[in-house]
Amino acid sequence: MIKLPCEVMIWEFLPALRRELVKALLKEGVSRKEIASMLGITDSAISQYLKKKRGMHFRFGVDIKQRIQQIARHLKNTPVKNRSARFIAEICKFCLMLKRKKVLCSLCLKQNPELNKNCNVVRRIK
Repeated sequence: MIKLPCEVMIWEFLPALRRELVKALLKEGVSRKEIASMLGITDSAISQYLKKKRGMHFRFGVDIKQRIQQIARHLKNTPVKNRSARFIAEICKFCLMLKRKKVLCSLCLKQNPELNKNCNVVRRIK
């Protein structure tokens, strides 16, 4: 069964991103309660990310981890009432960056081995 690039992002990438964001936000001094509210997750989910029970199917390079830390700083410094909108905007920008770096293509090809290695479906999406 073919998995759409967005499905791959939701199941593979997003949990790993949340895991790294939780760690980065804690490093920035944001409380677990604030993190849960900001990311729309439960405190139990935060515990699972920290105990490596969620989001472990994808690894980020140093450059991407640095970008996640920047996002955490932006979120921390955003007024509480605007954090959800900021979170969504930052994640969407992040996904577009991954698309440009062709990370999304490699994730999609891993989930859809029947696609040609030269598949450029995702690259055509503007």
